[in-house]
Amino acid sequence: MALITKFTVKHLLGLGTKTVQTVATRSAHKKGETQSNSYIIIRPDKHNYSEIVDVMYDSYFRDEPIVRCLGVGKMPNSVLEEEIVRELSQGLSLIAKCKYDGCIVGGAINCGACPWDPDVMDKFACTLSNQKMRQLFQFWAYIQRAPNLWNLTCTRKIFEISHLFVLPDERNKGLASQLIKKSIETGADCGFTCIRVDASTAKTAKICEKIGMKLVYEIPYCSYLGTNQRPVIEPHPTETSVKTYVTTPHFPKKK
Repeated sequence: MALITKFTVKHLLGLGTKTVQTVATRSAHKKGETQSNSYIIIRPDKHNYSEIVDVMYDSYFRDEPIVRCLGVGKMPNSVLEEEIVRELSQGLSLIAKCKYDGCIVGGAINCGACPWDPDVMDKFACTLSNQKMRQLFQFWAYIQRAPNLWNLTCTRKIFEISHLFVLPDERNKGLASQLIKKSIETGADCGFTCIRVDASTAKTAKICEKIGMKLVYEIPYCSYLGTNQRPVIEPHPTETSVKTYVTTPHFPKKK
């Protein structure tokens, strides 16, 4: 099965026959090799943005509970794409590339968030004519605002790991964990005193707990109601809430 099943025309023109060869190449090198030896994790350049968005359509938007429930993760979605590029443009994100074919197999879309950002997102949501997209951005604003982390951590800017994605065939190999750890290092190196993950899936929450992040807030999906007093987000029963985890890399951990 192909690892990347969808490309835009410009990617097909740019990669040519290399795309057909990458699956066999990667498979040949994976046997007996650890994840850390197979991939490199780097900051993306602007020329990577289109490929990142395409990979996210294949590996993130179709599976992420909130986007999937609202049915807004199908290509093309210009509003969603522009939001991802906006966050990428901050220069804090990371991608994982296969060493042998250079294809992107995962990534962490990271950004700095200020106390007024939820209000900005709410105002932007009000300008959207598509109801489902409006609900998506309103829920994102609600998640960002609810824990009140700026006051709790006494900081004006928090490092957010906004979106975490790994191609289906590359999952369960520790790559998501490595992306979070490398993102925490990136945030610390850039001077952030608080790193945040809003885990919308049980699997992401489990990774955050495993690497020692602290659970500070939880929003059950059933508690976020629309004007009709029904839950706006009703994902698969295995996904019950968004959990906010933090770590403070510049402060020593209590023993």
